[in-house]
Amino acid sequence: MPHPLKITVITVCLNAASTIGAAIKSVLSQNYPELEYIIVDGGSKDGTLDIVNQYRDSLTHVISEPDRGIYDAINKGIALSTGNIVGILNADDLYAPWTLSTVERAVTNNPGYEVYVGHTIYLDEHVGRWRAGYLDKNWFEKPKIPVTFCHQSTFVTRETYALHGLYSLEYKFASDWDYFLRLHEAGVKFISIDAVLAAFNLWGVSALNFSEVLGEVTHMANRHKIDAADMEKYYKAAMRSYSRVKWIKRMGLSRLVFRLRELAGIFMPSGQWRASMEQEVFTDYLQKIGAKTKKSFPQLRS
Repeated sequence: MPHPLKITVITVCLNAASTIGAAIKSVLSQNYPELEYIIVDGGSKDGTLDIVNQYRDSLTHVISEPDRGIYDAINKGIALSTGNIVGILNADDLYAPWTLSTVERAVTNNPGYEVYVGHTIYLDEHVGRWRAGYLDKNWFEKPKIPVTFCHQSTFVTRETYALHGLYSLEYKFASDWDYFLRLHEAGVKFISIDAVLAAFNLWGVSALNFSEVLGEVTHMANRHKIDAADMEKYYKAAMRSYSRVKWIKRMGLSRLVFRLRELAGIFMPSGQWRASMEQEVFTDYLQKIGAKTKKSFPQLRS
């Protein structure tokens, strides 16, 4: 019987006591036999390490020391990794219950590729969860900004990191986009996985620093000489969306808006793919691992 693929997962964190437990559970509860799990903490002061230490026996490495930002922490984790392929899950994001086994099958059945990319959904406890944006497979042929996939659902072979280097510290919020563009320019082969692999926290660090992100991606678009014509429009629309959500929360209307969207059948935008998941499975799973899931997860619509 073939030996299972060894998968490295890296979670970086800083003062993430409210979310780190659920993130860790979303990885460990899959009981993947060849898992290497690395936690890189930036020197938390809020009890994050107390939670991490509850799982210490199941973790391969735990580092806690000051760093120069998210991507410096990620690079530290990659330097320690020994898996065939590497995934990066933020401390406030979650893997789907089938993520690691799905990645194992994708890599085993599709050898010769270096980057494996799945779908991601937004996770917001107040207004529910919905599609984060379909994976545009055309990006693999003609990359553009915004990048149409998330690093939470992207797995890169360790060999690729060895050959093409790590994340640049020049960008504080969007270095993953820069990295994917660099890989494409180097002729690295991407392949899509037609399944949701992760839930992305709507209120993560990038989402809360729009103007800085916009500056970074504009700079990298010029550097890589690619089309960024839609970037400003994309971020202005996103900022309006976030502003609406913040207002809804502040006015205490989250539950009402969720219900109205559900009844109106417009909770999820139309998409170009249908994820292979069951509503009850994902909802029950998130509750099991302690994620804040007061609302049901609606079926994805194509």
